[in-house]
Amino acid sequence: MVAKVKKLGVTNVLVTRSISRQEVTNQQSGGLYFKETSLYPDGWSSSTVASSGQREAGYTTDYLTVESNLFVVGNKNPVWSNLAELKVEDSRQDGVNKFIPFLVEQLELSNLL
Repeated sequence: MVAKVKKLGVTNVLVTRSISRQEVTNQQSGGLYFKETSLYPDGWSSSTVASSGQREAGYTTDYLTVESNLFVVGNKNPVWSNLAELKVEDSRQDGVNKFIPFLVEQLELSNLL
């Protein structure tokens, strides 16, 4: 890998990887709902019996712990590191796409870009 990177003329390499994943499930009760059951329909009127209950709504969110390291080609130790928690709301790819601007900002704050 190092030989190929050197052949390409690259001097720095940023390596980012997920090191852990946590799944959080949130349960939220919804509002009341009513279900009507018609009894004895006679064409003019009908009696109804209503029952009610709580709707259960829930969603699961993934949190990834992401490690990023910046290496100077030829050095084994990183010159910069970052550890972040990434909330994945839609797909993992969308999470990564939203993470990239954050990572660029961190590199700029460290005067590396």
